Amino acid sequence: MNKTNLFRILMCFFIFGTFGVSNLSLAQNVVFETQADVDSFNPNTEVINGDLSIGLDEYNINDIVDLSNLENLTRVTGDLNIESTSLENLDDLSNLEDIGMQILITRNSLLTNINGLLGFSSSLVNLRIGFNPELLNIDGLSGVSAVANQLSFIENNKLMNINGLSNMNSIGAELFLVGNGSLINVDSLVNLESLGSLSVSSNASLENLSGLSSISQLYYLSISHNNNLATLDGIQNIELIENALLIRFNGSLMDCCAVQNLL
Repeated sequence: MNKTNLFRILMCFFIFGTFGVSNLSLAQNVVFETQADVDSFNPNTEVINGDLSIGLDEYNINDIVDLSNLENLTRVTGDLNIESTSLENLDDLSNLEDIGMQILITRNSLLTNINGLLGFSSSLVNLRIGFNPELLNIDGLSGVSAVANQLSFIENNKLMNINGLSNMNSIGAELFLVGNGSLINVDSLVNLESLGSLSVSSNASLENLSGLSSISQLYYLSISHNNNLATLDGIQNIELIENALLIRFNGSLMDCCAVQNLL
């Protein structure tokens, strides 16, 4: 083989090896409404410069059960929305390291865990997990250290703990814990030092708030309809509530000594 042919072969290898794989980075929002949409997605895509929406229909469960075409995805610069799917887990997103804005995971009737997000390590604008009746844990969020605006867990009936938030140190606006019937405690929030407002309601199994002992100031605090809550220990270090304090309809709560300095 002469040098000219060898040079041509090497150039072809370089060109096709470097550029032959298309759509490694997409500068657009990506929406999957069906499994067929996912199956037609380029599996070599590594970056989505925009939002990634998996599912979308708020009222109808779609047929999305497999995200294997997203296995090479490492970055989403916008929002990650996973809504009304038939997914049982998010394992196919295990290479995702960066999400630019918010995570929304809601109305996924079969979802049991989100461990596929363990590779993600950053802060978020919003984090909302809601209406996932089979969700058992949120361990996949252990890389999230701060949420600039709102963090909410609403109507996740089998969620027993929020241990995945053990590295959370700041929530800029509200923390909502609402209607999580199996949630026993919030011990994993022990590293949370800064929080705007707190609303804890209708968590039937919640026993205490001891994980909130590092919080010293809130804009508002609402604790209601937590039938098993027997003590307010955990919020005794709050020195200032700027707007409103509401504690009511907690059937097992015998005293409010932990907040007596605020009354």
